[in-house]
Amino acid sequence: MRTAGDPLTFRDAAPKAVQSVDRDLPIFRLRALESLMASSVAARRFQITVLGGFAVAALILAVTGLYGVMAHWVSRRTQEGGATSRVATC
Repeated sequence: MRTAGDPLTFRDAAPKAVQSVDRDLPIFRLRALESLMASSVAARRFQITVLGGFAVAALILAVTGLYGVMAHWVSRRTQEGGATSRVATC
């Protein structure tokens, strides 16, 4: 049923309206569509959140590793640059 206001306010009136049309129609577990949709995507939302957390952790590890390798390479090459500049000034 579509309602203009809060759908839970029609919790008592909805079964009566449906039974007035068809008495054989079973009515159970009345819930709002928003809560039904939220519960149906909750597991997927949790999986995506965990996967996103792992992706951010992997990105941080990759950037940290790249920084470490570049810092090590620059520190090794700095000695060469310093040696050539000392030779050039002599």
